[in-house]
Amino acid sequence: MSEIKPLPRWIRILRTSAILFCFLLLLAWWMEKRMVFVPSATWDEPLPAGAEEIGFVSTDGTELSGAWFPAEEASAVLVQCHGNAGNISHRFHIASHWQKQGWSVLLFDYRGYGRSKGQPTEAGIIADARAAIATARRLSGKNVVAYGRSLGTVPAVVLATEGEACGLILDSPPLNGPAIADVIMPFPGTGMLMQTRLDNSGRIGSITCPLLLLHGDADQIVPYEQGAELHRLAPEPKQLVKIPGGGHNDQRHSGVAFEAVRDFLAGLSEK
Repeated sequence: MSEIKPLPRWIRILRTSAILFCFLLLLAWWMEKRMVFVPSATWDEPLPAGAEEIGFVSTDGTELSGAWFPAEEASAVLVQCHGNAGNISHRFHIASHWQKQGWSVLLFDYRGYGRSKGQPTEAGIIADARAAIATARRLSGKNVVAYGRSLGTVPAVVLATEGEACGLILDSPPLNGPAIADVIMPFPGTGMLMQTRLDNSGRIGSITCPLLLLHGDADQIVPYEQGAELHRLAPEPKQLVKIPGGGHNDQRHSGVAFEAVRDFLAGLSEK
């Protein structure tokens, strides 16, 4: 019986590299789905007094859930595009805070979050934000400000590029999906494998309204440098507020962040 010759070393290396690449690809896709969208279906808090639950339909017919926090003689109306985890019940206290400051707020859940139907995708949450801003305009009869936080900065930026907002507030915005993946994923360079692009960097240059960008300099999920780069790419008028010691999930109820939001909204109402 003839002896089987081992494969040449370069073929073995090539085969091992191909197997490793396929493993990394599958890992990246598995991690991506769990990293980008982390919805919760159950409301963990009751709707506060002074707010009402509303239902509306996304641009593709998906049924969505929201909460309207009206303020009498509001100087601004905020459409809040929340981050990637939970649902609007985890943000009721935030909307109530803005409402007490004299600003109306529309909170809404993307498809697949809270009581909204469907499954979340990047295109889907952008469509949902378009429907939300139209709903806020119908409820208030006024121009609205798009307020995006973390993942929510992606649909908020799109609204601002389409002329749907009179102002844009971005809180802890990622540069894009691959940039975030390269921070979170254990293997460098896996960001280039992401299918969900979250392309704030490619869109921000086309916004058509004033921009306020808030970012903590101790943010370990979306590094401050990503927000600073987005600010550099954005057209005037724009303002970047660095929050000393600020992390990714800090509240903006006080300090330099709150003061910046207050002054930004006051400036919009004077125009």
